[in-house]
Amino acid sequence: MTFAGSKPRFICDQAHRVGSGGVLPMPTHIRPDQVPLAVWQLAAEGPTPPEHSPRRRLAELVVQRYCDEAGVVIDIAPLGGEIARAAVDSGRAAVVLATTSASFAPCPVASLVGLAGDISLAAVLPPESALRHGRPFTPSARAVEEAAHHAAGVLRPKGSFVLGLVGSEEGEDSIGQAVEAAGSAGLSYIQHVVALLATGLDDCAGAGARRVAHADVLVFAKGRA
Repeated sequence: MTFAGSKPRFICDQAHRVGSGGVLPMPTHIRPDQVPLAVWQLAAEGPTPPEHSPRRRLAELVVQRYCDEAGVVIDIAPLGGEIARAAVDSGRAAVVLATTSASFAPCPVASLVGLAGDISLAAVLPPESALRHGRPFTPSARAVEEAAHHAAGVLRPKGSFVLGLVGSEEGEDSIGQAVEAAGSAGLSYIQHVVALLATGLDDCAGAGARRVAHADVLVFAKGRA
């Protein structure tokens, strides 16, 4: 575990939200009566270099909006370095953990020793393959609960836990399960973001593969109702 980054003043860029004039279909599982709803655009025109990948863009938006300028960020289930890089590039600090695997797995709890109350933002984002190709990413309720408890243990009061999901299995309420799992860790559900993926998803998902046009970004807070 290492710390990276300094903390110069940083001003959030609000230009990443979807522009006015477009009408977006509301996913049927969203319940705006419960939490505020926002929409972000991850799609970029034409080919995107790695530094502008959907996961990097999502990491930048999450860090900008849910970590204060002097805050510290941690990726609870690191599948890559995008979250840490987004934090450092924006002048925040990051706790860097070893990448767990190619699939979702919360970091070992031993790696979080000594961090209690130090973290402003703990995040779990879908892998690049899910965001670029619209492949489902829905960790089990048990895995989400473990990640949420890890986050709750290191977050400072009012700190944020952000979880990204892509799609769900037929008949499965992955969002409801995630909200319940986070609630068991004492985290309050405060916002839902619909992150729009590429409008013309490429064919790399494979013939017959189910592809999803948006990611659901669930935002939770420690110690806030």
